[in-house]
Parts: sequence; structure tokens; C-alpha cells
Amino acid sequence: MTFVYIGIIIVVNILTIVLVSYFKKKGENIATKEDIAEITRKIESVKNEISFVKLRENEFLNERKFHIISLLEIAYSFQTLTTRVHLAFNNLVNNNCICELQRDVIEKGETLNREYVMVIIYGVDEKFDEISKLYHIVVDLHNYLLRTVIQLDYLSGNRCYYFEKLEKSPKLIDKIEEIDKEVKKMCRNFEKEIKHHKTKLSDEISSYIALINVLYKLNFHQKIKFMNTQS
Repeated sequence: MTFVYIGIIIVVNILTIVLVSYFKKKGENIATKEDIAEITRKIESVKNEISFVKLRENEFLNERKFHIISLLEIAYSFQTLTTRVHLAFNNLVNNNCICELQRDVIEKGETLNREYVMVIIYGVDEKFDEISKLYHIVVDLHNYLLRTVIQLDYLSGNRCYYFEKLEKSPKLIDKIEEIDKEVKKMCRNFEKEIKHHKTKLSDEISSYIALINVLYKLNFHQKIKFMNTQS
């Protein structure tokens, strides 16, 4: 009986040692799995943060590229606007058309200013002053066109008014002829002056295109702090 008791004690001790070892190992395995899960979670979190930052950087770069190119497109559009103003000298009888042209000139100027501000906001360094030069040349052209159209609108409005009253007041024909003479003089001056503006604009557009080509070769569209790193 004593031997049986002793045997039971030995078996119990062996089982205790085995079970303690088993559960200790099991606990280590569980802890290891939990550690791996935590590490994996942290890695995924960092990946997500990096992906978000990269996405925002790409959005920033795309916006900067868009506004730099848009400024060039607006400069080109002023060439067409100049032609429209030139044609308006021969269309004084249509005051509504001239009023519409005046609105277009004003809106184009507002668009130009917005795009230039956006170019500055998106971090184009002042050392690349071709951007500023192009902007100021287009501003000068815009102001000249706007002054011209405002004056044409005034003369056209008066001419249309006198023409409506002409049947009752034939002497108003003199007023109409005076306006026509003034408009012809304006047109001659415009043709001389606009050549200077168009030449400056054309030259500066060429310089701006050359600048963009240089920037692309330097991968400006892929660098957030491009301008600072080039100084």
C-alpha cells in the first residue's frame, strides 16, 4: 500500500512538472503571438500614415504644377482677347457686344490674379522671377485693354443714343461723326501701342516656357521643397 502511495505521489509530481512546463510554454507562445500582432498593427499604422502623407504631397505637387501651367494658358488667352478688342473698334453700333467684352476683360484679369496668387501659395521661389515678369507684363496688357474697352463702351453708348434720336434731331449727325473720328484716331493709336505689348508678351511667354522646361528637367514637380534645396 505504501509503495502504491509513493508511486501516486511520483506520478503526480511528474504530471505537475509536465503541466507547468506545458502551460509556461503555452503562455510564452500566446505572448509571442500577441507581441507579433501588436508589432504588425504598429507597422500597418505607420504605413497608413506614410501613405496619407505621400498622398497629400502628391496632391500638393499636382496643384503646383497645375497653377504654373494655368498661368501660361491665361497669358496665351490675352492674345485672343487683344484681337477681340481690336475688332471692337469696327463694332460701335453694337453696344451690348462691347459691354460683354468689357466684362470678359475684367473677368480675365481676376482669373490672372487668382492664378498668380495660387502659384505663390504653392511655393515657387522668388528667384525664378520669370513667373513674376510674365504676370506683370500680362497685368500691363490687361490694364491697357480695360482702359480701351471702357472708353469704347462710353463712345459706343453715346453713338447709339445719338443715332436713336437722329430722326428727331438731324443735327446729331455731327456728334456721331465726331465720335467716329475719335474712334478712328483711337484705333490707330491702339494698333501702334498694342504691337509693343504683344511683342513683350510673346517674348516673356517664350522665357516662361523655357523656365518650365528647366524646372521639369530638375523634377520640380516631384519635390515639395524644390526651391529651398536648389539655393
